[in-house]
Amino acid sequence: VVAYGAKEWLLFPPSLNLDTNMRAEWHSLPKNRRESYMKHYNPLRCVQYAGEVLVVPSYWPHAVRNHGVVLGTASEVSDTRGRKERTMSQKRSKKKAKRKSRPAKRRQKKK
Repeated sequence: VVAYGAKEWLLFPPSLNLDTNMRAEWHSLPKNRRESYMKHYNPLRCVQYAGEVLVVPSYWPHAVRNHGVVLGTASEVSDTRGRKERTMSQKRSKKKAKRKSRPAKRRQKKK
């Protein structure tokens, strides 16, 4: 929640697999190079003003930049259920891939 001022947010889809250094790089870029960075990574971009709440989805890397003086608060909510479900679906996908890669067993006819 921003109580005073404004924050600029960049939200990167999880599929980009960005690390913290790449996200932090945006803050240190000169203003004229930020546009090429934006075109390359194509993040979602928004400005959060006083009185607004922004919810960042799980596993979405993000970068935040204050526009002048900003007063606000942030909170992180951990959803272990989502992580567990994601892990289980990944395990199922791996099992399916293994089944497809190994040769099918033939049943022997009983006499």
